[in-house]
Amino acid sequence: GAMVGMSSLELGNNPDVSGEVWEEFMVAIAESDKGMPKLSNLGLSVTNAKRVGGSLLFALGSGKLPSLERLFAEDELILLDEKGVETLGDVVKRGTLPPRLGAMGFSLKAPNVNCDALIRSIALSEKGLPFCVKTLNVKWGRVGEDALAFLAASGKGSLGGKLPGLERLDLFNWGIDDGKVKRLGEVFAAHGCPRLNILELSKNRITIAGFSAFVDTLCTDSLPNV
Repeated sequence: GAMVGMSSLELGNNPDVSGEVWEEFMVAIAESDKGMPKLSNLGLSVTNAKRVGGSLLFALGSGKLPSLERLFAEDELILLDEKGVETLGDVVKRGTLPPRLGAMGFSLKAPNVNCDALIRSIALSEKGLPFCVKTLNVKWGRVGEDALAFLAASGKGSLGGKLPGLERLDLFNWGIDDGKVKRLGEVFAAHGCPRLNILELSKNRITIAGFSAFVDTLCTDSLPNV
């Protein structure tokens, strides 16, 4: 109750606090009666909070931090395991991130994390990937062709395409073959990615013919900054 009226809480530069402690902190926020409705700044830079991305997203998506605008420095990525990716997908599908949350990005903790749930959640959500998500560094992950096709076939979001704010997409060694890269082209053709300026596709199984099919699938305004 004592934190209900707080507008700023600076907890950064605490690298020795364990991830388990941060998990408990995030769960406590999410499960509190009133949360922290006025908190706009929760400073977590240079902490292990970014290593417990699933619990962090649980708190962010709980509705208990509706005024939050800032968490980390923009170049700090939140780390996700497979459960964390599913939690991100759930938050995206429900559209429950704080509406004024500033730029954020995500990276995978380990290789071979399946990202299908996230792709499908973007397709099912009303607005698509939240505008605040600027970076998806999901290299070494995995995706199914069906999930990409599902996103490509989904309707436009309320903000237009379903990837409105994404600036960096790293799909290094993502198991992408010619079939999947064509589906990826269909995603960009359907939704566009107007702010994307970095697209990493190296170390996949894409042939020259497959890449040509990817390019041919795009519309002139699909990737204007790549």
